[in-house]
Amino acid sequence: MTATNVPARPEPSTGPGAAFLPELDVIRGTAIIWVLWLHVYFSESAGIPNWEQWTIRLSHLFAHGAVPMFLFISGFLVARDHSPGFGVFAGRRARRVLIPGLTWLTLAFVYEAWRRGGIDRALLNAYALFDVSGQFYYLIVLAALTIAIYPFLHASRRATIALAVVMTLANLAMVAWYEQQEMRGNLAVLAYRNPLVWAGFFTVGLAVARTWPDLRWPRAVTLVAVATMAGAAALYAWMYATSEHTPVSYFGITVFTFSAASMFVWPPLARATLNSPARLAVGPMLWLAPYAFAIYLVHKPYFIGWLSHRLVSDSMLAQDDLALMLGLFLVGGTATVAVVAAAPRLWPWGARVLMGVEATAPRPDHDERTR
Repeated sequence: MTATNVPARPEPSTGPGAAFLPELDVIRGTAIIWVLWLHVYFSESAGIPNWEQWTIRLSHLFAHGAVPMFLFISGFLVARDHSPGFGVFAGRRARRVLIPGLTWLTLAFVYEAWRRGGIDRALLNAYALFDVSGQFYYLIVLAALTIAIYPFLHASRRATIALAVVMTLANLAMVAWYEQQEMRGNLAVLAYRNPLVWAGFFTVGLAVARTWPDLRWPRAVTLVAVATMAGAAALYAWMYATSEHTPVSYFGITVFTFSAASMFVWPPLARATLNSPARLAVGPMLWLAPYAFAIYLVHKPYFIGWLSHRLVSDSMLAQDDLALMLGLFLVGGTATVAVVAAAPRLWPWGARVLMGVEATAPRPDHDERTR
């Protein structure tokens, strides 16, 4: 099983009455942690304890909901855009996403050329496909979905709901087809970059923004979503218990169903946590949220990759798969967060323009998100 995961950057809240929703930042901060966890994954060794196998597999089921939630948030927030025309709309997103994305894609290319001792055709092909380091596929996906959604930004609520239903069914069909294929080589590379693998999550975000702009849907919707997640998780576990099979990355019906249902579970759960004595537990997630996109850009192949391998891979932790994964995660993740958090203090312009670090999120009592 492989995973390439990235967070979506939120769109600017340009519309009137675009209230700050702290639950979205809780989700973003949590999801970027899952992204880091996914990127320390490697195929388990034969004979590892059964409980470790289950821990790794089930944690990955949850973690594979990170990218879908980032896409949901992107679709939700793009609905708030009131740009006067497509040029302004596209220009804003190019500055916020493509400039830092292309900067770090190019730096990864330079790093790989140095590591390999030169530039070859394979590396040039990887650069052209945004595949020098796997997470960069998301730039292609987000660009395609953002351009495609523009004609629907001012569509009626009914039209956006219809779009979300059609795209979710197409998304499910695409994932079901990929689940029957051998996901390797160019097929796998192109699959991650196929907008139909992700379109359902993005368009559902748009439809939710039109229907429930405060993210407060009927409780029955959440209960049905929880039951759906439980059913998908049970089937996923049964498949693993009976055949030791789980889908490759996102390309499985159980993973898709679990992630699709979670769009209607995590926002109310985050809101309930913020309004409970447990709110202190999500403080780190709120703090991480403005750094999420920069963490995605920076973490591979330098910190989760070169640094984590150098410090952890040959240590005593290598004797146990789960301990090794945790060690790689803690070393690589901590170093990434430290660098990204320090950047705005050391080089504010570079952190903002070239790394994609956002302004510190406002307090929940602010009426609007400011950048």
